Amino acid sequence: MKKLLLITITVFIILLLNPNVSFGQTTPAIIDSEQILVRTHECFSPLFSSEIIISYGGKKTERVELESMKAKNWEKNVDRINYVLNKVRKQGYKLIASNSGGGDGVYICTYVFVKDK
Repeated sequence: MKKLLLITITVFIILLLNPNVSFGQTTPAIIDSEQILVRTHECFSPLFSSEIIISYGGKKTERVELESMKAKNWEKNVDRINYVLNKVRKQGYKLIASNSGGGDGVYICTYVFVKDK
């Protein structure tokens, strides 16, 4: 039990010190990129947030909070994910690739959109 606590604290400290990890909200970006990445993180653990991250490139990101990955929240999360994917599509972007995977209580999906010309 002590080892698990030590590992959890160590991971949390590493995440806090990592400049690429943000626990706050970012300002929604104006879309001017040729490619947009949408990544969903759904977590069982309360130590990590479930969220959608939309990357417009040029360090412009938008975050949408999701509920934890419990059965009672599945429908809410699917509705939010669907809303974001449709929002990007309606702004003239076409889905060209998607990938997903999971393990240890985390499920991640990545969607790649390009400007439909």
